[in-house]
Amino acid sequence: MAEEAVDWRGALEALRALSKECAGYVEEGDHQAAKGCVVRLLLVDHLVLRLSHCPDMAPVYGALQILGMANGQSQKMAKLAMRIRTLRAERRAYSDDSGAPDLDCVPDGVVIPRGYAVNSSGVWNNDTEDRVAPAPILMTAVFSDVTSGAACVRLSWLYRGAWCHRVVPRRLAADARAIVRLADDKAPVTSANAAAVVRFLAMQEAASPGLPYCLSTSRLGWHGEDGALGFVLGVEGVGSRTDDLELRVPEGGEDGPAVVARALRTSGTLEQWRDAVRPMALTPRSLIGLGASAAAPLLGIVHGSRGFVIDIYGKTGNGKSTVNRAYQSVWGFWRDLEVSWASSDNLMAKMAAFMHHLPSFTDDTKNTSDRPERVARWCYDVTSTRQRGIGNPTSFQLGAETRTIGFCTGERSAMTMGRMAHGGAFARVLSVGGVQTASGPMAERLEADVERFYGTAGRAVIDYLLAERDRDGWQSIRDRHSALQVMYAEQLALKAGAEVASVARRGSSYLALIHSGLRLLRESGAVDFTGDDVGEAMREAVRCSLRGVVAADLGMSAMHFMLQHLGAHVDRMFVPGGPVLPPSAGWYGRLDTDGTMHILVEAAKEIIDGRFDWPTVRADWQERGWLKPYVTNLKSGPKTEYTKPKSFGKGKYQLTQRCFTLTPAAREIEGGVNIADDDA
Repeated sequence: MAEEAVDWRGALEALRALSKECAGYVEEGDHQAAKGCVVRLLLVDHLVLRLSHCPDMAPVYGALQILGMANGQSQKMAKLAMRIRTLRAERRAYSDDSGAPDLDCVPDGVVIPRGYAVNSSGVWNNDTEDRVAPAPILMTAVFSDVTSGAACVRLSWLYRGAWCHRVVPRRLAADARAIVRLADDKAPVTSANAAAVVRFLAMQEAASPGLPYCLSTSRLGWHGEDGALGFVLGVEGVGSRTDDLELRVPEGGEDGPAVVARALRTSGTLEQWRDAVRPMALTPRSLIGLGASAAAPLLGIVHGSRGFVIDIYGKTGNGKSTVNRAYQSVWGFWRDLEVSWASSDNLMAKMAAFMHHLPSFTDDTKNTSDRPERVARWCYDVTSTRQRGIGNPTSFQLGAETRTIGFCTGERSAMTMGRMAHGGAFARVLSVGGVQTASGPMAERLEADVERFYGTAGRAVIDYLLAERDRDGWQSIRDRHSALQVMYAEQLALKAGAEVASVARRGSSYLALIHSGLRLLRESGAVDFTGDDVGEAMREAVRCSLRGVVAADLGMSAMHFMLQHLGAHVDRMFVPGGPVLPPSAGWYGRLDTDGTMHILVEAAKEIIDGRFDWPTVRADWQERGWLKPYVTNLKSGPKTEYTKPKSFGKGKYQLTQRCFTLTPAAREIEGGVNIADDDA
């Protein structure tokens, strides 16, 4: 009998009628007549085949159970039910429905375990006749993470005629509560069938020793020794062996790694992008971030290099957001590459680890106005080579490795947000103020062009680096970077002074990376800037770096900040022979005719404590000899103090309070480097 001609409805109606009749005979105690109902059922043509085509088997099995109530017929009906169940299972396992997806596209190593059947209608348990999943879901490969060694598996499932694939940690495929998360990726898993799906996948893995074994990674960038496995760039790779790698995207929400990975794509041609960014050469400071963006892959090439942060700040309307989009367009579509400051600290840390050997971008720092200290902490954490680990008394887990170059923008410099309790954040940030994009129409054109053309420059840079690796193993790139670092270290140390020489060496590494990034863009053909354009941009970068180097010396920065503040409020400094009536806000200190400056203890704390850690700064000033010591001879011996009572005003307005006295060495730095937003 042809399958399309099977009349299962007629067989089901006959079965229902006979079972109803049999039930009546059994109730009356006429077992002979009940047995006759069973005999008449078995005479129905093609009974087993026709009943096996019923879409709902519950009424079939229920009717057979009633017929089994006839005297001595229960075993016969059970065998009949088994024959129907077996025929259904065989047909599901070998069916080739017209228009259904071909399950032969599944890798050869996949073996369906005994007792299960998989076809276009789902996964079936032959023993219980239950449907495990409404669509095929299989384990199609096993992976080992190249960075952590963790075991992963690739799960594949059918959704609306197309196969979906996801590389997940092996523990997710073994946990009924965890595997439900794949429902967001259209997997046929719910809380109702999760346990059955996990059981099937475990049996399928055991039955498939020949599953393909591959390598996976949970981060972007270079992989293998000297990039032997190529460069993972979004959902694709660049390099001869990136086909051996599969990206396992960590979870992260709407602006998480999955979205960023998809944003690292291309649109337009390299020539179109080159024409779009050409006007940036008119404003040398705008090229600093462009070089830093292109330099991110060098973090995996130049030994000992560390990431840093480009802090772009300035007044609204000067083009800082436009140039930041141009920096993002080197690698992909800017709109999806930014991470919002509204995200959790955990997600931002995860993103920094994911963007390995690529730049990390954030949106405007004004979105952290309620917690400004987050910006400085992010600047510190994102440039650390390894994030903070977690642990307990019985186990621990190291933090993920971080090799990225961060970008943030705002009306204020990131280094003026929140209290700076350490110089490490200053030393990791290159603050670039006063960035502009030439004329208004030119800026509007740049903004429109990077919306349409993006991603091609980054691929040109990677292709160039791969060619250089094949030529001399990147040795020439490393040598040039070392020479640039020595040159910039000498320049910064000469201009900033010996006291900050160690910080200057760190700043020189960042300058060398930016210079190398601009050189990569030129040599790969991504831009047509001249050597003079690059030289002018680097002179601006040195100036910005010099301010950061000096700012990293918190004691000097705090002293300079206080002197600036006092200079802006000279009316609150008492001068002998001047006004004796105290200002409404009170005196800050006293300025003698010989230039000696006495600062009220509470006033100094009020000025400094808003941005710096006052106890740390005070101890540093005493150690550097910027506060005049006063020695008092006591019975127990001499005692050194750094405050002394000083008089203010005259007559009835006269008062006496304890003050610090600044030494000439402290007053000499008043004309030092200004770390305020003077370039904004």
